[in-house]
Amino acid sequence: MAKLRGALDSLQGFVVDDDASRLSSTAFAYHSNNFQPDVVVDILKRLGIGNLLPAVSESNKLKKFFGVSKKEECAARVKAKWNEFYDRRNETVHLAGRYVGIRG
Repeated sequence: MAKLRGALDSLQGFVVDDDASRLSSTAFAYHSNNFQPDVVVDILKRLGIGNLLPAVSESNKLKKFFGVSKKEECAARVKAKWNEFYDRRNETVHLAGRYVGIRG
């Protein structure tokens, strides 16, 4: 019961109350959405790092890389590229997982 109470207190403190000091390292390592970009942004927000995409989208290097001039356009391109990376990473991992243990 004590272990369950600790987990519930951590969830209440971190997830509900947005108290980053209550973060449970054992629970943090797993997420049902496998850390999709929106999940990462939400977790960073809970840790006090809000507005991640708008902040990085002010970078002139990123604007130049994407060939845009407005912060909003850059944010949209960063998010699209991040989602593309996430999807490609999952495709690769799941494909590789089918062949684990097979030696040629």
